[in-house]
Amino acid sequence: MEIRVIDAAEDFYALSGQWAQLLAQRSEGSVFTTWEWQYSWWKHYGADRQLRILVATDGREVVGILPLYLQAQRSLWLFSRTTIRFVGVGGDTSPEYLGPVVAPQRERQVVAGFIDHLLHHMQWDVLSLSDILSGSVMAVALDSYRAQVRLLSRKGLSTTNSYITLPGSWEVFLSSLHAKRRWRIRNNRRKIAKQFHPRFYVLEDADKLEQVMDRLIELHHKRWASRSASCAFSSDNYVAFHKDVMRLFFKRGWLKLYCLAIAGQLVAIDYCYCFKGRIYQFQRGFDPDYQRWKPGHVLLEYAIEDSINEGNAVFDFLRGQYKHKEHMTKMKQDALFYEFCRKSVGGFAFAFRYWYLPTLKQWVNRR
Repeated sequence: MEIRVIDAAEDFYALSGQWAQLLAQRSEGSVFTTWEWQYSWWKHYGADRQLRILVATDGREVVGILPLYLQAQRSLWLFSRTTIRFVGVGGDTSPEYLGPVVAPQRERQVVAGFIDHLLHHMQWDVLSLSDILSGSVMAVALDSYRAQVRLLSRKGLSTTNSYITLPGSWEVFLSSLHAKRRWRIRNNRRKIAKQFHPRFYVLEDADKLEQVMDRLIELHHKRWASRSASCAFSSDNYVAFHKDVMRLFFKRGWLKLYCLAIAGQLVAIDYCYCFKGRIYQFQRGFDPDYQRWKPGHVLLEYAIEDSINEGNAVFDFLRGQYKHKEHMTKMKQDALFYEFCRKSVGGFAFAFRYWYLPTLKQWVNRR
């Protein structure tokens, strides 16, 4: 097995076919590690970063891809450092479940090769790898290397995500909920149906994609305008990036835009992905003028019912702890971060600023 480094955007673009072949070999995988998501992110956020994609080959066969970038930064305003991160991390995006795309049956060997190459054959001050699924081959390998290498290192929790394991029918799912929750679901549907006769549907018309995308952004801003100075879809990069992702995913059948319309007007939209039997709820928007009829909750419940009817296995709420998630499921999974610092000026400055200084401040405050 050999590992080469790709550092040019045109070579990144040319990887799409081999990337897709690797993912196709696997029965499961994260939508955030697809070429479509990763390349779109690089296109919109890679301007001040240097590409470092590791590609593992066995003869002519590509057996693994690890998308990374290197960025020059400063710690404590004085000390420069070079940091390596996953492609997709940074800016104002929030991907989940990152890591390498590896051929099945080769994971341990390929992941070990990637980590060894990172630690012994690449120049950096800080290696920061986040949103790695707990218990994954990547997480286990990084735990092992932390005990072996003489580097400053730490491990922590990136996020805890809630998810539902979907049963065979909507009625079975309802029966798994508390009686009060079942009553609320049915009551909310009855109330909004009696008042407005809403229409629930999943977008299938490519000609209306742009219109629904713009309405989602409008609804999200309308909902959060009075609550926070910043919210999703606040930057031009974020909007352009997600519009690209939506178009690419729509063509691949990975996009799910669940819609709730009243009198022909969209009052709630759930922006989700569907990949290898897993639904990812990424963003939602609803019209606060209809808040008393719970359009966001009603739409989410329709989305879960539709996901079950399609035969999907999991409905993943992704990051963020909200009451509606807690009411729907108690199942959770952790994503971890790992940070390694070399014993360089930049590495020590980073560790002091982000590891030790916060602890020191807490100690001083307590004293």
